Amino acid sequence: MKKLSFLLLAVPALFIAGCNNDDDTKKAIGLQGDWKLISIDHPMVGEKILFNDGDVTWKFNEGKTKLTVVKTTANTETLDSGSYNYSLGTVEEACDKSLTVADTNYGCISISDSTLIVSSAYVDGNIYTFIR
Repeated sequence: MKKLSFLLLAVPALFIAGCNNDDDTKKAIGLQGDWKLISIDHPMVGEKILFNDGDVTWKFNEGKTKLTVVKTTANTETLDSGSYNYSLGTVEEACDKSLTVADTNYGCISISDSTLIVSSAYVDGNIYTFIR
């Protein structure tokens, strides 16, 4: 009987000890760093503007919520070179994370390891695509 009681206590203890939280090891992907603009889509007019490597770079400093834009192209559809304040918020019924730069909401953001998409397509706006 003592052996059975010991087994009944030992087996659940082994299951509990064997569990770990793998979520703790996942790295959060953020805006920090340099993002090179590769295209701006205008879905309403069916136009897509492509950019060369280095034409427009957005450099995010998450600690200071500052965006530095380096622009080497004459394209007028992008922010001019300079430093801007930015914030992250939500757009009700559209997305959980949106980007506002210098009081202008650029839309919902989607981030992966190497791609940033900023889209206001939910209001027939532009879609900005960046790469690291």
